[in-house]
Amino acid sequence: MAHSDYRKNSQKNYESYDSYGSDTSSHDSRSVTRSGSATPIIDKESSSIALSASMALTAFLSNRARMETMERQLAGLSSLVHSALVSRGMSESSRKDMADLRREVRLCSLSAPRSLIDDSQILALHPDAERAASEEPPSLPDSLSSHTQSQLDHLRHKLRQASSDMKQLRRTAQVNAQNARNYINEAGEEIARLISQKMITSSIKENLRIDFDGVHGPQREETNKERRNHEQRLTRLLEGLTKFENNVEAVRSSVLTSNRKLRMSEVESLTEGLTQIGREAATLKTEFPPIHSAIESQIKADMERIVREEKYIRDQTAAVDQSLRRFARHFFVVFPSLSCDVPEN
Repeated sequence: MAHSDYRKNSQKNYESYDSYGSDTSSHDSRSVTRSGSATPIIDKESSSIALSASMALTAFLSNRARMETMERQLAGLSSLVHSALVSRGMSESSRKDMADLRREVRLCSLSAPRSLIDDSQILALHPDAERAASEEPPSLPDSLSSHTQSQLDHLRHKLRQASSDMKQLRRTAQVNAQNARNYINEAGEEIARLISQKMITSSIKENLRIDFDGVHGPQREETNKERRNHEQRLTRLLEGLTKFENNVEAVRSSVLTSNRKLRMSEVESLTEGLTQIGREAATLKTEFPPIHSAIESQIKADMERIVREEKYIRDQTAAVDQSLRRFARHFFVVFPSLSCDVPEN
């Protein structure tokens, strides 16, 4: 703000200053009316006045060019200050650039030619320009308004809060990832344990079945074969009985319907069929006891196997329980003594 006021006041002062008017007022005692009958002395004075005016004009144009250069430099300085305000601070190099620029502007103003009018006279005519030139631009912290400072503090607080939230989220994500890895490891161990337990149980059952089949396999197979043969013969016997009953009912119906006597051929046929059925039934009755004995022996073997497996289960359970009891007894005896021997630190 101070730089822009200084630029406007300086430009107004130099624009309001008229070199020709000043030169005329300075040389009123030597100016005369130029006419055709003027003496050579007057012409010499006129030429000196014209030379002085030309030099003053040259100095004025030079000063104007330097003032424009200074204005451009001040404009760059103001843009630099603005960018520093926007970016929440000014670096050390920017402060050095501002100091060099103010020094250069001061040197340019001191080295300006004084043939037209002295700088002290100009500053005397314009005291506000002298005051603006003597004043240095305010520093950056002074130029910051209270509202801007409060906004910067608020943004800084928000940034700290966001950083703390980010750290908290990162810690939470790490804890969750560790818990997930632990859960996955525990689930994998549990699955592996169940699979191994299932495989061990299956292998034990398979070994028992193989052992039982190796001991009783041929006998069991022979018994099963005799059993299937007996079932087939019994099925044929029942079918023959059903067929014989149907034939007897047909002959009886025919005799009753036609009101005739029973033929001898029909009696012989029925007697032969009934004899075959009785002979087959007697054969099945005679051959069934060995099958019955074989089945009973199989049942006895199965019962023995069941009793043996039940005994194995009881023995294993008792062994595991006894191991646990021994472990608990040793634990409660040894651990207190170990804990007493350990130092407090």
